[in-house]
Amino acid sequence: MTQRPGFISALGVVAAALVFVGAGAAMYLIGPEIFSPGGLSTQTGAGAASDPAASPEPLGGVTSHAELGDDCGACHPAPWSPRTMADACVDCHTGVGEEMAAGEGLHGGLAGGGSELVCTPCHPEHGGPDGPLTVIDEGEFRSVHEITGFALEGAHASVPCAECHEGAQTPGSYQGAPRRCYGCHAEDDEHEGAYGRDCGSCHTAAAWDDVTFKHDVFPLDHGEEERTATCETCHPRSTDAYTCDGCHEHSPARVRNQHEGQSLAELKDCVRCHPGGREAEEEAEED
Repeated sequence: MTQRPGFISALGVVAAALVFVGAGAAMYLIGPEIFSPGGLSTQTGAGAASDPAASPEPLGGVTSHAELGDDCGACHPAPWSPRTMADACVDCHTGVGEEMAAGEGLHGGLAGGGSELVCTPCHPEHGGPDGPLTVIDEGEFRSVHEITGFALEGAHASVPCAECHEGAQTPGSYQGAPRRCYGCHAEDDEHEGAYGRDCGSCHTAAAWDDVTFKHDVFPLDHGEEERTATCETCHPRSTDAYTCDGCHEHSPARVRNQHEGQSLAELKDCVRCHPGGREAEEEAEED
């Protein structure tokens, strides 16, 4: 039997119409939740993060995603729209948008200096009212950790995240980790603070005992005899001050006799007149 032209297409049109009518009726009766893979988070925005008793600060007119449960279009642009979900995100999260546009901060670094950032890999939704809004793959994030301004180099590359970000649960608490050596290594300071807190001026991230400090200001081999001196020999209290009495035979009284007319402060600042030590001084006199 020969089918009549147009019969199948007409039937398809009727079936499609019935599907659309049924979907529309279901959406009218049940709401947009019928298409949702899960509920939206009830986590509140800024304000409650630092003070649970404070009222959360609204973003985009709402204090949580759950308030957008009936407005899918707030986050999901129409298929024919040139906008993306990321565009919808920064409409509310304006601070993130500013970072991206300037290529600064955490999100600016992730966006590659202002290019479009895809939010959902780190900030999933539809996980229910108590679902987390930030899920970070530690392995992947470690590989781009330099965007935070602190590259995981040397021994830091193998340190577990929780050791530096102790108790961190939110993005804000992760950002609170110390950035300077002393913030984590105060207990490792064998100098007990005598040499300041700029550990990186002597130590490297490769190993704590790998000391690279170069004594360019005053040569340590200035004497006629080889000596093995520790930092404390000349700097018994702090690197901000020094003394030559720790190894030289002459006493403070003898120094005063040899430098008649000079103040006590001048006599304590030997390097001012002897920048290279005795040997360098003698060479200067010969020239």
